[in-house]
Amino acid sequence: TGEQWVLRSMGGPPGRIHFAMAHDPARSEIVLNGGYRGSGLSLFADTWRWNGENWTEIPGGGPTARRLHAMAFDPSRDRLILHGGTTANVESGGSNFPPLSDTWARTGTGWQLVDTLGPATSAPSALSLDDARLVSVGFVGSTTWEWDGQSWDIRATTGPPTRTGHALAYDSVRGVVTLFGGFAGTTALNDTWEWDGAAWLERSALTPPPARGYHALVFDPSRSRTVLFGGATSTSGSGTRNDTWTWDGVNWANVVGAGPGVRWLHAMTYAEDRRVIVLHGGQSGSGSTRLDDLWEWN
Repeated sequence: TGEQWVLRSMGGPPGRIHFAMAHDPARSEIVLNGGYRGSGLSLFADTWRWNGENWTEIPGGGPTARRLHAMAFDPSRDRLILHGGTTANVESGGSNFPPLSDTWARTGTGWQLVDTLGPATSAPSALSLDDARLVSVGFVGSTTWEWDGQSWDIRATTGPPTRTGHALAYDSVRGVVTLFGGFAGTTALNDTWEWDGAAWLERSALTPPPARGYHALVFDPSRSRTVLFGGATSTSGSGTRNDTWTWDGVNWANVVGAGPGVRWLHAMTYAEDRRVIVLHGGQSGSGSTRLDDLWEWN
């Protein structure tokens, strides 16, 4: 129906936050990498795949342990792209934990380091593929970057104000990347912006979702809607939400119904082969419980 969440799995990858996840349609699997376990320097360097029924850990080397990185699939080059993050156990990083600027690619044969000169940040970044222009779009701080398969280039330094904890999703029907929310310092935002490849445009909506950050956002091409779930109203995790919203390019609509519990720091992606949105992991609030459940929006 497009308005129903279904619990599909408990377990698989150990519970975590600040991980990266994306769908690989060439191999009909969802790939998850890295993230943060809890207190101390308990970072993950593992890679897992979800085939629609089961999780399997993928052996072999790859990106070093990290969190706050981003991942997207590049169909023109038939590979996943993973970028950045940090090895710090706190977002502020520091001289002992410099932000990572490396870019990795994954095909069916494993991970390969393809660039070391991309944008570097120890705060959460966001990445989305623009399939019409065959570039991956990243928004870091207040700067828009694009990866063309060979190198990163700054495309804009104007547009959405500086923020962290925001989310991006590419609307393949309208040909724009949508950005929603995040935090300006400790202030939660609920603004909506769209990038058309040349400039950002702020979009007004009569009933936008409440301000939040560390939510998840993904486009559902089968229904021509961008779907938002969860997030928190403060950088400490208080005010954690479990609401679902859809954006049609004009208006936001709140979808009422049962589904995943409250959470932030989770991830979502769209599985093209099964036409469902997949949500995994995150944290249930300001405590230390890391979630390992997997849900589908079908």
